[in-house]
Amino acid sequence: MTLFDGLYLILMLACSPCLLLGGLLVPKLRHQFRRSFFCLPRPLGPKAGPRIWIHAASVGEMGLALELARRLRQRREVTCLFTTNRQPALEMAQSRGEWVWYKPFDFSWLTQSLVARLGPDLLVLVETELWPNLIGPLKIPILMVNGRMGPEALKTYQKLDWAYRPMLQKIQLILACDRLSHEGFLAFGAQSRLAGNLKLGLTEPPSAAQVSEWSQACGLKGGEFVWVGGSLGPDELPELIPAIRQMSEERNQFRALLVPRHPEKAPEFVAQLEQAGFEVHLASQGRYPGHGIYLVDRIGVLKTLYALADLVFVGGSFNQRGGQNMIEPVGLGKPTVVGPNTANFTEAVALLCEGGGLVQLQQGAELAALAAQPERLKQMAQRGLEILAKQQDAWNHSLECIDEILWPVD
Repeated sequence: MTLFDGLYLILMLACSPCLLLGGLLVPKLRHQFRRSFFCLPRPLGPKAGPRIWIHAASVGEMGLALELARRLRQRREVTCLFTTNRQPALEMAQSRGEWVWYKPFDFSWLTQSLVARLGPDLLVLVETELWPNLIGPLKIPILMVNGRMGPEALKTYQKLDWAYRPMLQKIQLILACDRLSHEGFLAFGAQSRLAGNLKLGLTEPPSAAQVSEWSQACGLKGGEFVWVGGSLGPDELPELIPAIRQMSEERNQFRALLVPRHPEKAPEFVAQLEQAGFEVHLASQGRYPGHGIYLVDRIGVLKTLYALADLVFVGGSFNQRGGQNMIEPVGLGKPTVVGPNTANFTEAVALLCEGGGLVQLQQGAELAALAAQPERLKQMAQRGLEILAKQQDAWNHSLECIDEILWPVD
């Protein structure tokens, strides 16, 4: 038993009445408990070549993981295995026909059993996924790609230096996504290189079939002005509702597609929008009739909806979440705007704003004024693509580092 096993057990015992009651009464919590402790894969058997285990916490990281695997397979004969913490990310990988499992809880005996069953030659952590009983005892090389350490994470790591420093130093190489993160990793004695942000190069568009399906679902016939608000929190609506109302009043063919960050919060969106006088239609209940607001309470369709947009707002930036991935719509050639709080993407936002490929709003009212400037929107889209075209080296660097680890040159 490790120190962290003991700490986990103490915390679980202290919370056991709540955990027991929650497990009995809350199906979601019961499912989480089952997959965290009882969903280990069967042993995979003999290897046909190198096995690369890629761990991606949730949907955004899984998108990077799947793209990394695709590029690896173009270069080498490798087997890629995936683990994740979230059901939407699991379903995303399953839809691509990948081998994917939930990562078990971080007890040493569970993680060691997982490693024994997978038999990997390399563990790739996508972004900063640090688990002491996974990293500490592992006997194979560990690589972190797109490593990120924002200001808040740095403060946490400094407070718990005794826990985080050994993990960071155990990782063979961290490929940092920006200079701030790179300097943070170095401060903990980690082996870090400034590689660049993989999300700045991930621009693969959705398939034509997906675009066609959602174009029909949204009732688009051509000529509409489509505004997409992606990865939104319900607490952002007070900033956005006046702009939505103004855009709809200024255009007869205006379409507003709102995508909650968490679909289960759709009722909160409906309540606020209806109170503001809007008619709301849920994607889970049928197609968009072309009036009111279409609330897309679905997972895994955001990129496709971005592809339909004439203007995109990326959420998590009018609340305190620190912003969501604005690179995706920019990489699809869409004029994109964010709110003032983008701490999760500080350097990317600075790069894109400086080059004219992104606009950062201070108030929601600015959104409607921007939507009324078609030439400016066109210029934003073009400049965004030009900026991202110069940022492809991060992918090559990550692939070359994996080559160096698995196929070292004497």
